[in-house]
Amino acid sequence: MRVLVVDDDADCVEFISVVLKKRYPGLDVLCAKHGAEAMDMIKDGEVPVLVLADYRMPVMDGSEMGNQLKKAYGRHVDVVLVTGQPVKASFVKDFDGLLEKPFDLARLYSVVDAAIARMEGPREDR
Repeated sequence: MRVLVVDDDADCVEFISVVLKKRYPGLDVLCAKHGAEAMDMIKDGEVPVLVLADYRMPVMDGSEMGNQLKKAYGRHVDVVLVTGQPVKASFVKDFDGLLEKPFDLARLYSVVDAAIARMEGPREDR
């Protein structure tokens, strides 16, 4: 299974990547610097089960990228916005969750576990 981490903060991307690879050894973790780069990666390969996307990035932010992913792939991909700034709950209603910086590892693991469980669940309801 594949997870895509999208953030313009290289340290944040590295942290999430290392933590996820350690916790989920078989997980394929890809990284992108902004939403446009992520969308290009998805066009060229398989759709990830989960996208963790920073809310604010140059070129294409997480919200715009998430909306495009949901439109193109629907429930086949979970999009979770990541932010260090306050965001209204109504803003994330179209996405599959919100992770706040600094990260709570238990919350990060919970988000990944939920995405994996949905991917492994019955296909007819997806």
